[in-house]
Parts: sequence; C-alpha cells; structure tokens
Amino acid sequence: MFFTPSAYYNNRAQTRYRGELSSSLFVTMYGSISPDGTQIFLTQHNDSLGAASVGGDPIISYTLGTPWDISTITAPNGKSGIYTRPSASSVGTNFGSEAQTFGHAFSTDGTKMFTVGNNTGLVQSYTGSTAWNVSTMTSPTRTYEYTASLGASLRAIDFSSDGLTMMLTGNGGKTGRYTLPSAWNIVGGTLLYTASLGFNSDITFENGGLYAFTFSGTGLVRKTFAAPYDIRSVVETQSVNLTSIGVVGNFLSIFFKNDGKKGYISSYSFGGNSLWAFELEGSYDISGPLIIL
Repeated sequence: MFFTPSAYYNNRAQTRYRGELSSSLFVTMYGSISPDGTQIFLTQHNDSLGAASVGGDPIISYTLGTPWDISTITAPNGKSGIYTRPSASSVGTNFGSEAQTFGHAFSTDGTKMFTVGNNTGLVQSYTGSTAWNVSTMTSPTRTYEYTASLGASLRAIDFSSDGLTMMLTGNGGKTGRYTLPSAWNIVGGTLLYTASLGFNSDITFENGGLYAFTFSGTGLVRKTFAAPYDIRSVVETQSVNLTSIGVVGNFLSIFFKNDGKKGYISSYSFGGNSLWAFELEGSYDISGPLIIL
C-alpha cells in the first residue's frame, strides 16, 4: 500500500517513488511494458544471457505475476530473450553489424519490435508470430540506417499509434521526426525536421505525442508540445529532482502505464540494476513534490 500524504500535500500534485527491484535483473538499459502490464521488456547490456556465439545485446522479457506490479516480476527463471544484432547478410556490406542495442519500441498490436543501436545507427524491425512474445521473433525482417541527420549512432526510437510517424534520437541529443511510407515500414522514411531537446538517452512520447519524457542532469523531465510530435514547439517543461533516490546519470529509460498514472524507471549501474515504480496524482503530471516511500 502506498504512503498516505500529510495534509500539507493534500491539494497538490505528487510524484511518489519506491524502489521495488534491485537484484533480480540483469544489467538493464532501456525498457518498455506491454499494454496489459504483464510483460516488461529490457535491453540488457553485456550479454548476460551467455550466448556469446550470438553476440550483441538482447531484449529480455520479464513476466509480472500481478499486472503493473514490478515487485512480482518472475526472474531470472521467467525471462526470455531475443538477440538484436543482425547478421551481415541481413543488412548488407554498407551497414556492418550492431553489437550494442539501446532503445526499442513495439507496434501497437505487439507483433513487431524495433531496435536502434549505438554502433552503426541501424533501425531494425522484427516480426513475431505471437503478440508481445519476443521469443517468437528471430532475425530482423528489415534494417535501415538513419544516421545522416542525427549523428553517428542512435539512442531512442518511438512511434505514433498508427505507425506512420517515427521519432529517433541520436547520441548527440538531436531528435528527428520521420514520416514512414506505410505503417510500421521503417525503410525509406522521410525526415520532416530535427530539434535539439537537450536529451541524450531514451525518449518516451506519451499522450498522443504531446509529451516527451527523459532525464536531465538532476532528474525526470517532461516537455509539452503545441501539436503532437511537433518537437520544434516546446510550450512547457516540467521536471522533478531525483538525486535523492539514485545517481541520475544511471537512469536510462522511462515508461508508463497506459493511463499515465503509474510509471517506471530503469537504472543502469555496475553496482546493481534497478527498476523504480512511481505513481502520479494526475496523468503524466510530474509537477508535484517528490515523496519517497
């Protein structure tokens, strides 16, 4: 049960955090969650699944015994993984291979997964036979390079719900908006514009693309746009200081329950890997004081 705030906080928005998991995960990086809250997906650094012959950093799926409650994650026995490093034949000689996967995203029906990488700037598309089951996804079905406008490599990827808008962030902090030729087809997307939002890690777009969330030097940041996915038109910025709960530089990914009132932060650290759960008074509203539970 969550902490009941004092009267001082009763009429104010609140951001309530609690650390729920620290020792049951592999070395975690970027994360996401299925719409029903039963699967969490984490890019896993340094190949702790142990399949050195495959190479690359996999996406691991963890099962939640109770939807949305990360304290009920089944791990490590409940994991399944997909390695996201393509073979040379799947991408052509001009692309090389991606040995360090960072961000990932899913289509709205869970049958397609997309990854971006830190080595070559590849966007890769995987198709599975069962929705939200990464173990049914094998080699990438399509691969395309998007580094010309964003830098030498990519950190984050996200899509609109119809799969026609793709958002990419490069390692230099620049984000680009692309229009795809057809839904969820990553090949040959058209760059509309780029913007420097000051973000250099995972970026999550929420509320139909009106909000973008990521981390600053001191905590979590939300930027609000004048129109969905119009990253040129920031009209408001919210932030909450997280230095009291951990080293902010180790926070890599932010993702939410579909009502915007519960979210999760994945933390990367050689000293221990964590998922943090937090609850918000208002949907996607991080304007209130931080309360540690």
